[in-house]
Amino acid sequence: MSEDQMPVDPVQDPKSLLIDLAKEADGKSLGDFCTLTKGGKDFKFEIRLPNEEETNWCFRYMNPANVVTVATSLKLPKLAISIRSINTISVDKFFMDEWEALPEFDRLEYEAKNKFAQKYFTAEHMMQFLGQRFPDFIQELWELYEVLDKRRQEAQDELGNSSGEDSEKEESENSTEPSQPGENSATEPK
Repeated sequence: MSEDQMPVDPVQDPKSLLIDLAKEADGKSLGDFCTLTKGGKDFKFEIRLPNEEETNWCFRYMNPANVVTVATSLKLPKLAISIRSINTISVDKFFMDEWEALPEFDRLEYEAKNKFAQKYFTAEHMMQFLGQRFPDFIQELWELYEVLDKRRQEAQDELGNSSGEDSEKEESENSTEPSQPGENSATEPK
């Protein structure tokens, strides 16, 4: 993977880590634009990590047989829901014909069941599209996704550190005073 395909590394750019931290603290999805070159053409992908509701949708496709199948079965749905645009064209537009081809009754029923119906309809079609591509292409996209996921983890770790979690943990680990019988006991009724 070349440098122009990789999102900014927050370890090398401290301001990027602060921006990621702010997004995570404000509950926004972390995302970036990445370029892949295929067949001599550049394709610019907007990839945004899924929020909790989108992650729950991904779990519908998880195969829990073993650790390997869990990881591999989540790759396509995570990519499908995370790719938001290609060359600045929203992914919704790629599958608008299929959405509009649904009979009105079916479309209304879809929407009545879930306010995110069109988003998931689009993601399912994107997943089908990705599933028909060669594994090396999927792997390149997955590596871009993993860079963002690593940035999210670093930002969340930093958010945990800044909220005092480490100092509380350190304080409890360094405490050598035994508690008095009956004080702060989880087993005694109050």
